[in-house]
Amino acid sequence: MPTDAIKDKVQSAYRNISKQMPNFKNRYTQRVFIAEIVKTLFQEKQDHRILVTEGPTGTGKTLAYLVASIPAAKQLYKKLIISSATVALQTQLIERDIPLIQKMSDMVFNYIIAKGRGRYLCPSLLSQNIGENGQQIEAFASNDYLSSILNELHHQFEAGEWDGDKDTWAETISDEIWTKISNDRHGCLAARCDHFRVCPYFIAKGKIEEADVIVANHDLVLSDLALGGGILLPKPEDTIYVFDEAHHLPEKTVNHASTWGSTSGTTTWLNRTEGLIKQIEALLMEQSTANLFSIIDKALKHLKSDLSYLNTYFNSLPDLQSADDSEINHRFPQGVIPSELRSLCSACFDSTQESYKQCKKLKDKITREVADGNLTSKEAEAVLPELGMALQRLENLYELWAKFILKDPQGSPPTARWITKSLFKEHVDFKLHTSPISAADFLYENLWQKCYGSILTSATLRSLGSFGYFQAKSGLLEMPHANYLQLASPFDFANNATLWLPWMENEPQNASQHTEEIIQLLPDLVSKENGSLILFSSRKQLQEVSEQLPEHIKEILLIQGDYNIQTLLEKHNQQISQGNASIIMGLASFAEGIDLPGKLCTDVIIAKLPFPVPDSPVEATEREYLEAQGKSHFQEIVLPQTCIRLIQSVGRLIRSETDTGKITILDRRLITKSYGKKFLQALPDMRRIIEYGP
Repeated sequence: MPTDAIKDKVQSAYRNISKQMPNFKNRYTQRVFIAEIVKTLFQEKQDHRILVTEGPTGTGKTLAYLVASIPAAKQLYKKLIISSATVALQTQLIERDIPLIQKMSDMVFNYIIAKGRGRYLCPSLLSQNIGENGQQIEAFASNDYLSSILNELHHQFEAGEWDGDKDTWAETISDEIWTKISNDRHGCLAARCDHFRVCPYFIAKGKIEEADVIVANHDLVLSDLALGGGILLPKPEDTIYVFDEAHHLPEKTVNHASTWGSTSGTTTWLNRTEGLIKQIEALLMEQSTANLFSIIDKALKHLKSDLSYLNTYFNSLPDLQSADDSEINHRFPQGVIPSELRSLCSACFDSTQESYKQCKKLKDKITREVADGNLTSKEAEAVLPELGMALQRLENLYELWAKFILKDPQGSPPTARWITKSLFKEHVDFKLHTSPISAADFLYENLWQKCYGSILTSATLRSLGSFGYFQAKSGLLEMPHANYLQLASPFDFANNATLWLPWMENEPQNASQHTEEIIQLLPDLVSKENGSLILFSSRKQLQEVSEQLPEHIKEILLIQGDYNIQTLLEKHNQQISQGNASIIMGLASFAEGIDLPGKLCTDVIIAKLPFPVPDSPVEATEREYLEAQGKSHFQEIVLPQTCIRLIQSVGRLIRSETDTGKITILDRRLITKSYGKKFLQALPDMRRIIEYGP
């Protein structure tokens, strides 16, 4: 249980912040969240140290978990990792929230942002690409624009005016340049590199080891866990995790564990790798390595031959025969692949494993030659990045084959497996894909069972009135002692918001008629003075509606995709500030990703309930698995997903205590279908106007 000492530290920090922070609002829900975090983290048993908290907008979640978890982690001698799903929140944490907490509280701690190696400059590669006396090597010499950027990067890094972090450069660095001057673990000499002491990645890695608080993102955390934990970030057992935007964690985990590989693309880079191996052979020029090069050559040729057999098999599949340019998927029911394909992929697995093993030996040989002084680091790093890229690709390919031929354990959720055929300019390519249908096992085995403690929070973690859907998706059903907390919204929805369901002749199943009716209704639904947000579930309907609206409406329309998000919001803000109305039309990402307080949004119009389109091989495999267990995919997955998306859409309206406005939903299924009542019960308690007739 929490000691008096930790309670005093947390309370002192909160008091100091409340006195010094401008416009501070003393929220009861915030204090409840703080108390529950401290109570949870000081539980004696590991499986009790997980807290899942739904906190609607305005509950002060960020300040609460910072004030509670930072002193708790220090008291417990644990590292604190704060992980977000989006760059926007990560930036807000590192640039605003944490510095503010540090300044206004009495807490003493240091913090750093953690990024993957690919976000950092490799000084050795930059030096190589600049060349001797500042002259670019051939890759950039013919392009004055790229050469000037490269020179400027080099100048500012050497002068200490740039830290080598891609995100801190004032302008966007194109991939054309960045891929030439960043490295991965396979292509790096680490401590044997002449630039090791000034390497931005290793400097950042050293700071992470010393930091009390580490701001990361879900992808980086998942990458570390996939490697066993404690590689990129501190060990899970020594770490307290705070997952903000936690509702993204299951989906991020599934995406992270997915694999794919292209037969044609793989053959292309294998051909390039063969050329690289010959270049390295000429560089080493040792009799003792001749046998190694011969073995590598044989392994790569064997892999290309196995891929050729695989191509022949795919070309024989009736489902993949098509004369047009469209992509075709061939999914294997319940993820079970035929024995012939398993044999072909097993052969690819063996030849990939051998190719990786021998190329790794070559990389180790180059590293030893540098250590022994037989090869300069400059000579080694002329070939190591490309060799490292080949090793990474072989490693990814190895993982693909392993997951493709693996037989799923009896009774466990299957892995979705499918083939995609694409045709481009008469060139046929086949892609193999694997994906888990659930994140539950990975998160349970690699995170919940290992970590010291975890705090998960988001504005939308419950669906249909319970945490059940999130528990099932995130593996927390296996942690029965985890704690759950629902914080009340501080907003007065009953007096400040109205939910309106106008009478409509058509439901969304009658797509064309429903669209026509929306076109007729919209001019009278949007705000004539302030901002309106119209959310669609399909790009097709959005386009059809926007094209057929009256001209006076089109003049104030801002459509997602026509501008980047920042520009679109700036234009919207400008129109409202000039006293004009403005309308934003967007898709699902705008139901969660934008903040439009006050006059920027007084009307949210939802074209139809945001049901997911179950057309992916992963969803089809998941549906098969649930139905084989006698469960309903619609009840277990589709309805909870839709409910969460609807709550997020409705949540765009009220963003502060003073906001007012109206939600209009143009979908009668909320009152004609049995699930509609459950959706309505899950929404905030607003005034409701439901029209039952014209």
